[in-house]
Amino acid sequence: MPPKPISSQDVEWTPWSVGSRFGERYRHLTLAAVGEGYRVGVAIEELEPGRQSTPLRQLGRRAVPLPDDRRAQPRHVCVYPDSNKLAMQALADEPHVFDKSAVKTYWDGETGG
Repeated sequence: MPPKPISSQDVEWTPWSVGSRFGERYRHLTLAAVGEGYRVGVAIEELEPGRQSTPLRQLGRRAVPLPDDRRAQPRHVCVYPDSNKLAMQALADEPHVFDKSAVKTYWDGETGG
């Protein structure tokens, strides 16, 4: 049986913030309607005055070659220009975040050559 319709006005606002730069409040409609067991969710988000919901970023998908004979898989790549970071979802479920100022040359760490 499908869940009964709900009114967004009946769902409480949930505040969220990180430091003084990022902050919003949201109403998670799917969670209110069906609970935890959902795959795609809908939320109403409202930014707090003078705040951001996320850092400035550039998103993309790139094929990342894998170390064995498996095919290259498209993975998310995200560049954060304000904080000089790069995040990449490589072989793990969670993205790895790298400091772009820690630059190495192609041969750094290689032996014999």
